[in-house]
Amino acid sequence: MNPTPSAVFVYGTLKRSERNFQVSERAGWVRSVKAWLEGYQLFHIPRRERLPYTYPAVVQGQGRVWGEVQWFADLEAALRVLDVLEDEGNEYLRISVQAHLGSTLESHGLERPLSLEVWTYVYPHQDAILQARGIPVLDGVWLEAQALDQAALGEQ
Repeated sequence: MNPTPSAVFVYGTLKRSERNFQVSERAGWVRSVKAWLEGYQLFHIPRRERLPYTYPAVVQGQGRVWGEVQWFADLEAALRVLDVLEDEGNEYLRISVQAHLGSTLESHGLERPLSLEVWTYVYPHQDAILQARGIPVLDGVWLEAQALDQAALGEQ
């Protein structure tokens, strides 16, 4: 039996310094720690007619996704807020995963990273990524400014 998730892994607009971090703050954010997921692929979802902004999505697959684990004063209350933003059950699914906490040195096996059961939001399947015209983010790091720069290059 898996332990009950105690926090949320975020990899995109909910991270500190990204566009929707204020949603995390409103949801009762307490602190964040850098972390990663193993066995997931990260994609950049470009602007579309009905969605005039960019954002990331992950699906299970080969790869590593970098982000942060966020703790909240009241996790259940925070999930209600985050579920609305993420359109949980429609665009994203909230699932329980193992996040690995620590630095990049730890990720290269120099120290054993701490693992923690957390919630995260994933796309339901690879077909959803294809329908959204998802672009693989090979280094596993999504930054909105970087994504916007890459999208602008693609439009020229």
